[in-house]
Amino acid sequence: MIFSIPALFFMYSCTTSGLETPCTLEQRVLNMTILTPDGEPADSVEIVVSNKETGESYQTCKKLYGDDCYKDGADGTYAIFADGVEEGLDKGEKIFTEVVGKKEDLSFNQDYTVGYDGCHVYKAAGPDTVSLK
Repeated sequence: MIFSIPALFFMYSCTTSGLETPCTLEQRVLNMTILTPDGEPADSVEIVVSNKETGESYQTCKKLYGDDCYKDGADGTYAIFADGVEEGLDKGEKIFTEVVGKKEDLSFNQDYTVGYDGCHVYKAAGPDTVSLK
């Protein structure tokens, strides 16, 4: 029996934009960029991502990168959500989240909506970049 190599990269199918497409094995990570008040990338910002409806706190960064996750951000990029962070999502379901960041006496608070297309999470609403104030 002969199997196609590309078939090894797909597990199941999902619907995106009304078209049936196979799901990839990649892990989707949703990032945000955090800037200082001067517009420079902010490093070492501690962020908390929580579900606005349940109050549950997601430990996305620590689940992906361990205890040193907030020290990386030298380019101002931080993981806020990823595939597998919230178990049991249904296709088409959306999660309303709040991201709060703090570094010394600076902070930000931003709402995001995270969707699930049956394969991967995606950012349904919310900015790519925020600034500490």
